[in-house]
Amino acid sequence: MMKVNKLSDFGYSFQIKLISALFKDKLFLQQIVDILDSSYFDSEANIVILDIIKEYFIEYKSTPTLEAMKIKIVEMEDDLLKKSIAENIKAAFSNLEAEDLDYVKHKALEFCKNQEIKKAIVESRSEERRVGKECR
Repeated sequence: MMKVNKLSDFGYSFQIKLISALFKDKLFLQQIVDILDSSYFDSEANIVILDIIKEYFIEYKSTPTLEAMKIKIVEMEDDLLKKSIAENIKAAFSNLEAEDLDYVKHKALEFCKNQEIKKAIVESRSEERRVGKECR
């Protein structure tokens, strides 16, 4: 079984479809918003897109529109990053009707839950070591 530590391990297309699902499915976004960390992405453009989507959802309790995304992008300074973000958003919107979005959502939720479990184990071990040192 393949060890998956980043969403990039699933490939570019998977990441774009995940972003598509975040735009398309408010319920899915609600399920994953707290456990989908931008550090799971390698692409700076996808990190920025995810951060914008999460901020928008937390503030407005809805998925961001294309217009809202455009406004956020226009406000940015880095032209190269803007171009990359725009390309990824365009790709995401072209995949809104992809037939495998349910699979992508399932795998993304599974991945994020596994990452949370790993994080909890690491934190638990760190706490055990800290408490162990205090008891000596």
